[in-house]
Amino acid sequence: MKYWIFQSNQVLGPYDSEDLSHLPSFSAESLVCPEGRKGTVMGDWQRAGMVPDLSVALVRAAQAHSAKDPVATLVGLPPEPTLKDLAVLGSLQEKMALMEDVVLQLQEGLRLKDAELAGLHEELAGKGKESSELRREADQLKCETELRRREAEVLKVEAADFKLKMSEIEERVTAVGRLSEIIDKAVEAEKHVEHDVELQGATLTELAGEIESLRAQMRDRLASVSVTASARLPDPGELPPISPAPEMVMPAVAPSLSPAPEMVMPAVAPSLSPTPEMVMPAVAPSLSPAPVTELSQLPTLEQTMPLPFFAANPGPAAMVAFDPLSPQPSATPAPEAVVYDAAAPQPAPPRRKHSLLIAGVLGLAVLAAVAFFSERLPGMKNKAIPLADSPPMPPPPPPSAPEPAPAPEPASDPRPSAIDFVKHWELKDGRSISTLLETLAPAGGNLSPWMAEPLSDGRVQVNYFARSAALGAPTVAYEFEADLAAKRVTGRNAAAKAVLAGKAAAPPAPPKPKPVRVKAKTAAPPPTQAESLDSLLGEPSMAPQGSPADGSAKPANPSPAKRAAKAGSKSKSKAADEALLDDLLKE
Repeated sequence: MKYWIFQSNQVLGPYDSEDLSHLPSFSAESLVCPEGRKGTVMGDWQRAGMVPDLSVALVRAAQAHSAKDPVATLVGLPPEPTLKDLAVLGSLQEKMALMEDVVLQLQEGLRLKDAELAGLHEELAGKGKESSELRREADQLKCETELRRREAEVLKVEAADFKLKMSEIEERVTAVGRLSEIIDKAVEAEKHVEHDVELQGATLTELAGEIESLRAQMRDRLASVSVTASARLPDPGELPPISPAPEMVMPAVAPSLSPAPEMVMPAVAPSLSPTPEMVMPAVAPSLSPAPVTELSQLPTLEQTMPLPFFAANPGPAAMVAFDPLSPQPSATPAPEAVVYDAAAPQPAPPRRKHSLLIAGVLGLAVLAAVAFFSERLPGMKNKAIPLADSPPMPPPPPPSAPEPAPAPEPASDPRPSAIDFVKHWELKDGRSISTLLETLAPAGGNLSPWMAEPLSDGRVQVNYFARSAALGAPTVAYEFEADLAAKRVTGRNAAAKAVLAGKAAAPPAPPKPKPVRVKAKTAAPPPTQAESLDSLLGEPSMAPQGSPADGSAKPANPSPAKRAAKAGSKSKSKAADEALLDDLLKE
């Protein structure tokens, strides 16, 4: 090991022990400093006699100085110690004993420190395992929180869809309620229609009874008319001369069909269905009334219009047995009979022509009477008499069902207007509610934070959900109640009331995650500077205060290799010093 030496107010070196022994001014009183120290701390500079490593160098230096003495040179022994040397030697022995005790104490302390270090190493290994487990648990918790966050987002989307579906279902339920009301009204109307149908059926039954009574009256009147006509037939010999056929004019019959004051006929249908040929019976000598012809057997006007029918078919005339010698009634012929007789064609044979003429006149009279009374009587118009050969009368058409009432228009949805009304509600500071809420908690994502739900009495609940983008942040709901009729907005919860009062606060921040604390490794204590023998013994240092050496030439902290070398040199010097002291004591 090398040392710095202080001589003549100068720092020389560094020198090893052999080089120091050759220096002429080197002695036990010289101040030396180990190479690994800076010399700026108390105890760095020591006397050479106090350094065990330099004991051999001091002996060599003493031998070199005593070489000048011839006696010492011849004998080869060191000079005799002086009293001063003996005092130093005694103090050295005492200090060596103290040093041994101190060394033992230090060794015991080192054993304890080694045990503590071993325990700390084991504890540190356990803490390392715990920290790795905590890290794995923290990673698992992060994965679980991410999965929960995604599930929460999916649930939010599903909740929004569910709300939309619920609104649609509510609208459908409302429409179904309206349809049920419409159906109830239709059922009531159907009941009224059934009642009206029953009334109409009763009316039709009464009308059918009246028609049957009118038919009976018509038959009686026709029977009486036919009897009167047969009783007023004139004698063939007394008939006026018949005008030639070309002079016959059918319209001339109309003036003679004026209503007779004594004849009142019931209402008869205007159109008569065609009937079989009418065969007139022979007039009995006793002028008995001819049988009454039924209404269903009367011919229509179209069948009786062609007058040659009576002249062209003389066959039926043979069936008529008319006796001109039979006494005639004294009654004068009716004017209708005279007119019809005048209009009849002139027969060739007297008997047969007269019989045909009477039959034609009788038929024409009956038909003219029926046609006249059907036009003049109010009950005879637009009413048809069902005949035997005619098809049955069709049933009356059923009354048309009443048209259903138009469906009421669906009520308008008040939710969008309620949301707009709440958004634009002006606060005390002049800002609107939407501006304030979007400033405090801006909306994130594609979903609108505004939602509405209708309440009773035209009121609507409007909600604003303040969602924070930070993980784990709570969602704050601002619930307002909008009364569109009264133009008023009130708060339903504390957050909404605070907004309306102008004391709105920002939503709470997400809770901070608890940090995982890992116990830091305990740093090794800094290496303490080597204490001097004087400090260990509690005595003041005997080394003189010198000027500090240049700090740039001396390292502050020696390397571990130098420390090991220094410890080895100390042990060797200690062994050498013990051997030297033993030699001195033997002498």
